[in-house]
Amino acid sequence: SLSPTINWGTLKKQEFRLPPLAEQARMAELLWAADAVVEKDHQLFETANNLRPITREKLFAFGICAIQNKRRETKIGHTGTIPCEWNEKRFEKIVDITSGQVDPTKAKYSNLIQIGSERIEANTGQILEKKTAKELNITSGNYLFTEDDILYSKIRPYFKKVANPEFTGLCSADIYPLKPNKNIIIKKYLFYYLLSEKFTRRILAFQNRTGMPKVNRKELNSIYIPIPSIEEQKKIVNRFEFIDDTLRKIDLTYQASNMLQKSLISQIF
Repeated sequence: SLSPTINWGTLKKQEFRLPPLAEQARMAELLWAADAVVEKDHQLFETANNLRPITREKLFAFGICAIQNKRRETKIGHTGTIPCEWNEKRFEKIVDITSGQVDPTKAKYSNLIQIGSERIEANTGQILEKKTAKELNITSGNYLFTEDDILYSKIRPYFKKVANPEFTGLCSADIYPLKPNKNIIIKKYLFYYLLSEKFTRRILAFQNRTGMPKVNRKELNSIYIPIPSIEEQKKIVNRFEFIDDTLRKIDLTYQASNMLQKSLISQIF
C-alpha cells in the first residue's frame, strides 16, 4: 500500500530469539557502551563544528591575536572591526571575475571536470563529486577555471557554497570563477573569507529583490575585503586548515564508532 503499516495481528505472531537473562544483560551492557561512544563522538563533532564559524569571525576581526590572547588595537572599517594595521580593498581591485563562456561539448573541454553548485558542500567548500562535462552530458555554456581560481556560487549566497579547486575544469554559469591578485591576497585566505559570516552578511544586504537571491558582478565588486600582511594571511590560513583537518579526523572517528555499533547490533541480533 501507499502507507505500509503492521497490525497487531501480524506483530503478535512474530518470534524473537531470547538468550538467558544473564547473557541479555551482558549484551545490553555492551550495546549501551557502544551507544555512549557514538553519542560522545557525535557531541564532539557538533561542538567543533559550531566553533568553526566563531573562529572565522574572531580571526577576521582581530587577526591571529584572537587565538593568542594578545591585545590589539582595532578600528571600524568597511568590513567592520579589524586590526588598525590592516588595509581594506574593494573586491574589483584585487580579484578578477572570469567572463566569457566556453562550449563544454567541444573536445578540448568535454573531458574536463565540471562543477555545479549542487556539487559544492555548503559552508565547507568540499567538492562532493568529480565528473567530466561529457559524463554529465553538459551542453550549455560554462566558465573555464584553473587551479588559480576560487569558485563562488552566486545563487542563494546564504548557503556559502565556495570551492577551492586545485585543477583546471569547467563550472556552471551560476558560479563565478575568481582569480585573486597573489601579490596582495593569498588564494586560501580569500577562500576562507568568502565562507565567513562577515562576508555573507554584507552580500545578503544586497538581497532585497523578490524571487531567488542572486549575487551580481556589480554587487560582488563593491564589497571590501580586509587585508592583513601576507605573513599574517598565511598564519590565519594555517589556523583554518588545522580546524578543518581536526574536524575531518573527528568525523572519521564518529563514522567508525557508528559502523562498529551497527556491526555489534548485527552480530548480536
